[in-house]
Amino acid sequence: MKIEKKKKYGRRNFYLYNIILCCFLSLFIQCENRSLFTELADNRLEIRFKGTFESNGPVRGWAWSSIDPNQAGAGIQDDSVDDYSNGIDERPTTIMFDIAEIRLDRDLFSNYRQILSITLNDSHDFFNGNGVVLRNDDPFHDQNYLNVRIYFRKMLFDKAKRYRLGSNGWEYVEDNTDMFHEKDVKAFNFNQFQVNSYYDSLRIERNKINRVFPLWIPIAGGFKYNKNEEKTVLEIRIVVKNFIKKYEYNYAYDYFDDQSYHILHYYAFSDWLRDVHAGENYLGGNILAVARAYIPGKVGRITGTNSSGNNGYVIAIPSEDSITDYTVPASLTRGEGCDLPVEPSYTDSYIEPLLDYYLKLEKYRYDKTTALAGCSDFETYSQKWTNYENEIRDFKIPPLVVWSTNGSAYEITNVSPGTYNVYFVPVTSSPFYGRLFKDDELNDTDKLTVVPVTVSIDSDTVVDIP
Repeated sequence: MKIEKKKKYGRRNFYLYNIILCCFLSLFIQCENRSLFTELADNRLEIRFKGTFESNGPVRGWAWSSIDPNQAGAGIQDDSVDDYSNGIDERPTTIMFDIAEIRLDRDLFSNYRQILSITLNDSHDFFNGNGVVLRNDDPFHDQNYLNVRIYFRKMLFDKAKRYRLGSNGWEYVEDNTDMFHEKDVKAFNFNQFQVNSYYDSLRIERNKINRVFPLWIPIAGGFKYNKNEEKTVLEIRIVVKNFIKKYEYNYAYDYFDDQSYHILHYYAFSDWLRDVHAGENYLGGNILAVARAYIPGKVGRITGTNSSGNNGYVIAIPSEDSITDYTVPASLTRGEGCDLPVEPSYTDSYIEPLLDYYLKLEKYRYDKTTALAGCSDFETYSQKWTNYENEIRDFKIPPLVVWSTNGSAYEITNVSPGTYNVYFVPVTSSPFYGRLFKDDELNDTDKLTVVPVTVSIDSDTVVDIP
């Protein structure tokens, strides 16, 4: 009996030792490109998520207060809205994000679902230059990273409204209901339309180019994480403020209980970079973003006084970059003249949408004939689309931007040591809403110094605006 007991006791110890050994080894095993051991360490990397073109405050105020969202050509309503350009639409008040995870290149360092519901005003850190702090773990020490990859499950704006075509014309039905964080909300998830960047009907992958899952955000200058630093900040900026437009979704084959034709007016990011045309539902490629990393306590500042007589943006870029990296050609058009229109969808046998379909079909045939006149052959067509896509693919958001008011001092903060070219772009057009800069609006004539300026740790580099 004693021997049996010893055998039983030994077997129990064997199992216990194996469990302890497995637990110990699991601390060093990489799962999903993420070291579990880092979960036990203090978190020294902080993510600051911002919704502004500017990298720090003060930021420009909301430029849409005087814009009617129901007025065509005023700035908020996109020119792709064509079925019903009037209505009772209101400016949105809230943006919502549902983030599944965040990676640095392939390394998963924020494996947390994060829900953000943000009011569209400057009282929120997302819009005032401070940024919202997201949850994350520390990445690998001494690892070089080039991109942040954010996996957005949903992005929504409120104030989306549905209209139907009745006997007396278009009429309001209700505010759209969508699902957010497992609850019904009065909003619309425009993330589902972030699919492709252009409508090129001759490309096989025309409906399969996904631009936002994940959303790849370049890190300006790259990023090497050093765990020995007390704190490192990874700033991620998506241009949301002053970059919101209203679009129209045509339900096409979707008919409701009242057997009438419905459309939806909803809000999403501006199509300034990749233009959305009438009849198109896809918005892909219009989320403009940049990331940068810095170590607090090892940064400097660029400061100065604005005496130009104008308000505008002060922009600082690394001296080795060209300012053309941050603009698009003024003459650039979608498809460079070889942009075929979208063929309208057949909407069913109800008389109102059927008549609408045949009207659009005639316009489509005319527009297609006109477009083909500028494309003599398939090689020309293909080359022009390639040139266009290459041009806008290389567009970047400046890493350092601040809003400057005439007669006041400005300050770009948390500037990593290095040499920079500094530019001032006066915003003289009002409201300069929903767009960034073309090369005839921002170029080397806007440079404030002949030679690049040097920024050192804990120092002020003065660049005045004459």
